[in-house]
Amino acid sequence: MKKKILIICIIGLFILTIFNYSSATNNKMNIKKESISKNLVPPYVRPGDIVFMELNNYSNKFPGWDHCGIYIGNNEFIHASGYLQCTAKQNISLFEQLDCEIVYGKVITSNENQRVNAINFAEGQIGKPYNTRHSKNSEFDSESWYCSELVWAAYLNQGIDIDRNGWNFPPYVGTLEICWDDDVEMYTYNKLNQWYPGFFLSWLINYLINWPSNH
Repeated sequence: MKKKILIICIIGLFILTIFNYSSATNNKMNIKKESISKNLVPPYVRPGDIVFMELNNYSNKFPGWDHCGIYIGNNEFIHASGYLQCTAKQNISLFEQLDCEIVYGKVITSNENQRVNAINFAEGQIGKPYNTRHSKNSEFDSESWYCSELVWAAYLNQGIDIDRNGWNFPPYVGTLEICWDDDVEMYTYNKLNQWYPGFFLSWLINYLINWPSNH
């Protein structure tokens, strides 16, 4: 008799847990959809600004922002997508619905003409395949791109190097290196936006450990 009561209690607790999780998930999705329908991109964000994303909700193997692109206006941005395996123009609302973290930064050393030309550079790369080798090429006729390489090259061709003051290691340009560069200023505070030795060491160790899987 006691065993039956215990089993019933366990089953009831399991059902209640699932119900609460489902309700919380639905509420979260409803809140997220409501925020999308209002102000998706903050009004201070301008075309030419950089979109930074944490697609894995801080649980990926590398600490910090793991994706970026160039904002072009109307809630759209251009980015080299590993998921699509090409450079594409997409609406940021697609990523808002994934419940990822999104922040924005500006290249403070750029003028309006350079920002426009950076966008034009990125638009000229739409349709090109994704660069899985993570090399570093800034040429307009490059055959492929990964996300941070595209953003870096778009501004390098305007005379602005946003690769953490020209770091040569790691041998590619990472999203965090762009975020940490002196030419880039983040609009809102986030602990991931600031470079400091401990965070860099953690990131570098993760990079070295996972080197074989990323090359």
